[in-house]
Amino acid sequence: ACSPEQFLAAFGAWGPLLDAPLLREAAAALEADNAAQTAAAVSDAAQRVGLAQAAWASVAEEEAVQCSEAAEEAAGAYTALRAEEARRVGATRSRAAALAAHAAQRWKETHRSLQQEQGAWEAPQE
Repeated sequence: ACSPEQFLAAFGAWGPLLDAPLLREAAAALEADNAAQTAAAVSDAAQRVGLAQAAWASVAEEEAVQCSEAAEEAAGAYTALRAEEARRVGATRSRAAALAAHAAQRWKETHRSLQQEQGAWEAPQE
């Protein structure tokens, strides 16, 4: 066996031997096999990329649907909460208005009663 340096130094002598038709055919077959394997690897990689993109698109679409559904649900809950809060505020205002009207009515009655008593005190007694 010789070292790579020795082989390259003697390449001039080996050149015609390495150029033999059988060796050339074997090299061409090996090159064709390598080219076919490379093409298959490129095709496989492209197919995997296509599958990955399709899977990603499917996941992205599902996330968009879920996000949209969550947004609609949140909007519905927010609308229901606003409606309930408006109803509660309206009920509180109605109750406050009713209490104020009742207090005003009681004050009128009390004021009338006080005026009657004052009138009775001021009127001459027979």
